[in-house]
Amino acid sequence: MKKIVVAIFIAILIAISTNFHKKDELSIFVSNEGICEFYCEKVLKNSSFISSILSSGDGFFVSTNLKSSKKVYDDLLNVKSFKIILNKDFEISKLKMQYIKTEMVEDMKISYGFSNFFNNCVCIDGKKANIQIVEKQDKIIIGVPIIMGSY
Repeated sequence: MKKIVVAIFIAILIAISTNFHKKDELSIFVSNEGICEFYCEKVLKNSSFISSILSSGDGFFVSTNLKSSKKVYDDLLNVKSFKIILNKDFEISKLKMQYIKTEMVEDMKISYGFSNFFNNCVCIDGKKANIQIVEKQDKIIIGVPIIMGSY
């Protein structure tokens, strides 16, 4: 019986620490002006910090400003990815990204890479990637692990 209680306790600690770390992934961005859009399984609470909610397939796109993103994260279930929209002056070097692939599409530079700041990964050209960056003339869009939706 003690082993079961200890196993449940450890599972709860792991779940809490994983959720805390995911919220912590936003820390590098929250001091900037911008927009954060989450893609999640369910919205648990529609708070005043949420700008919009859009149903899409089996999930929801939830938008907020960066300053409120950590608060909104608490009201979402199973966040699969998030997208940050920033002014062009954001220093991409802060992400300490190892580039995997970069391509030009029309007037956009699209880069894929890996950064130790983020956990969720996808496979790009056979390599682990957890960040996608789109640089436009007037803004930078960052997706973790990739950009869901439009850019």
